[in-house]
Amino acid sequence: MLENSDVFTDELIVDELRDFFGAAVQTTQYASQTMISHLTQSPQSLKKMRDEYAKVTAKQGQVGDNLLKHLKENMTLETSANLEFLNWVVCETLRFQGPASNTSFYEFTQDTKIGHLKVRKGDEFTVILNGLHYNGE
Repeated sequence: MLENSDVFTDELIVDELRDFFGAAVQTTQYASQTMISHLTQSPQSLKKMRDEYAKVTAKQGQVGDNLLKHLKENMTLETSANLEFLNWVVCETLRFQGPASNTSFYEFTQDTKIGHLKVRKGDEFTVILNGLHYNGE
């Protein structure tokens, strides 16, 4: 039990851990679905990713028709570290359409000047992440 048990009860800690786990599952699921969606629209990228996987895992035997079984048996952290194109695809997916579209809202606690922009105490702002990671040109 923690020293400040009146603040950090076991129930509170368990509830926080559930929230963190749930958030991680949802964002991972969204990112995975988005990546698969983009790959279905780019067959050449999907082929390149499969070819890279076959090359990296060649010593474990041919992939064959059962890719899922081969992945379960052979995909390790070490294997994934050697899949350079897969890592690029994941990074590009997160850059292009990440699971979080903006930050939380923040409130200025005092009047501030940022460049030529004057901001008053109490004004709120958020950062739209998609705007930072995507250039439509």
